[in-house]
Amino acid sequence: MAGHGSTFVSRHFGKGAHPITVPKPLAYHKWGGKLLGASMWFFVFYRFKEDGAVLMGWRHPWEH
Repeated sequence: MAGHGSTFVSRHFGKGAHPITVPKPLAYHKWGGKLLGASMWFFVFYRFKEDGAVLMGWRHPWEH
């Protein structure tokens, strides 16, 4: 089974030619993706800091 992927590509698309040209992402798309990804992880870590004991089962949600 090894080599099926490369054989398929070379048989159907020729020698390295691919019918789709993918454009490079713009700078603000890259920075926007980093910003949104970082803010997501900050939110996840903040919520884990606040509710991690309940999530891990160390404390009940109704205990204050």
